[in-house]
Amino acid sequence: MAKVKVSQLVTDFAIKNDEIDVGKEATIREVIEILNRKYQKFKEYLIDPKTGELQYGILVALNQKDVRSLKGLDTSVHEGDSVSFYPPISGG
Repeated sequence: MAKVKVSQLVTDFAIKNDEIDVGKEATIREVIEILNRKYQKFKEYLIDPKTGELQYGILVALNQKDVRSLKGLDTSVHEGDSVSFYPPISGG
């Protein structure tokens, strides 16, 4: 097992900082599944049901790097990593 730090800023969820246990071969996708068991509808907010990938505008960062620039949801996470979830932001 490995511990991963989660800071989550996605609207409608009250997680600010959390620490979860993940398997040694865990991925971002598995982190989302674990958080979905803990916080109902978490996955629904993040994942497009048609594509199985991140919704447009959602940013998931692993150690402050956008996972889309890595291996997307299949990006590996390791002991001590930090995963952050950001909602779409717009303004004018």
